[in-house]
Amino acid sequence: MSDAFAPPASGRVAVALTLRGSPITGTDPDQQVRVTLETTDGDKPFRVFEDLEIPTNKEWSTHEIVLELDHLKPQELGSLRVAIDSLKPGLIWVDDVQIYDDFPTEAERAEMQRRVFLA
Repeated sequence: MSDAFAPPASGRVAVALTLRGSPITGTDPDQQVRVTLETTDGDKPFRVFEDLEIPTNKEWSTHEIVLELDHLKPQELGSLRVAIDSLKPGLIWVDDVQIYDDFPTEAERAEMQRRVFLA
């Protein structure tokens, strides 16, 4: 669980990270983690999450923009936190967790690619 941080004034937040899984025994399946952004909207808890499969080959894998939220209303939200939970037994390393507040959304990236293709 991360320390709490203020909602960005941009109204956008995204999480990227690097993960590595390792089996405890030789027969363990791939690992699975859940990356969650938690806050409150008024008095109600608000969470978004993404589940990721992590191969147990001991190789680092970069996950760019695992979660993205757009159109947030910072004045209505409480502090944000990032939680990373292991969903299966095994060893998981987490590194290079990055929080972005200025990035193109998935829809904007798709539109840019469409325009480049048409050009």
